[in-house]
Amino acid sequence: APAPSAFKAQTEEYNGTSWSEQNDMNTTRSTISGGGTQTACITAGGYNPSGSPVYATTNAETYNGASWTNVNTLNEGRLDCATFGTSTGAILVGGSEAAGSPGTVSSVESWNGTSWTATTSIPAVRQEMAGWGLTSTAGAIVGGTQDGPNITAETLEWDGSSWTAGGDYPSVLKYSTAFGSSNSAIVAGGENATAKIGICAHYNGTSWTEVAELTTTRGGSSGNGTGLLGFTAGGEAPPGATTATEEWTVNLANKTITTS
Repeated sequence: APAPSAFKAQTEEYNGTSWSEQNDMNTTRSTISGGGTQTACITAGGYNPSGSPVYATTNAETYNGASWTNVNTLNEGRLDCATFGTSTGAILVGGSEAAGSPGTVSSVESWNGTSWTATTSIPAVRQEMAGWGLTSTAGAIVGGTQDGPNITAETLEWDGSSWTAGGDYPSVLKYSTAFGSSNSAIVAGGENATAKIGICAHYNGTSWTEVAELTTTRGGSSGNGTGLLGFTAGGEAPPGATTATEEWTVNLANKTITTS
């Protein structure tokens, strides 16, 4: 994790061409996750640099396209979790209770636009995974660290009440970025047990297919979009942090079919 002096509360918006700074978050933090759109998103948890020792925070904030608002806190402080959904309905999964110690959890919390409620846990503890989904009733997570150094390739799907195993990712990974719907998602980059990776793969709700390689290999980046259009930005890329943004598109060429 970065030194406390390197923590930021800054917010930037992407318009498809360039980035522009917006109003800062209320709580400075790192290793957070979030879900939603540019005008209706939520973020919660993360590394809190003000504690001694540094602990995972319970803070949650929503963004309306102009500013951040503090909302009701998580029941359990955590960092390196995964979040999907929107500012009015989201799921936050797993994570670690405290930086620099074991404390990995399997607990899951559901956000209804007002408060967080404990819901069905994932089968095993996990942190540092990627999560995606456009609603709080249909999403998934993949990869992450399960216990100690054990990195997984497992996918878990969420249907609004329970978790089900999906198709395994092509390789073990953590600190990747994901975006899309429950049955059409992209996972880009990340880390395996020894290095950053640039693999991008598409999930169709059943299995994964490798589709591309990032131009800038990286882990710990941010991203958003659908299985057809999206982007990833920032992250850790050898030899250090990167500001690079890459866009994902699928060429849906029109086909002419002659019938008789």
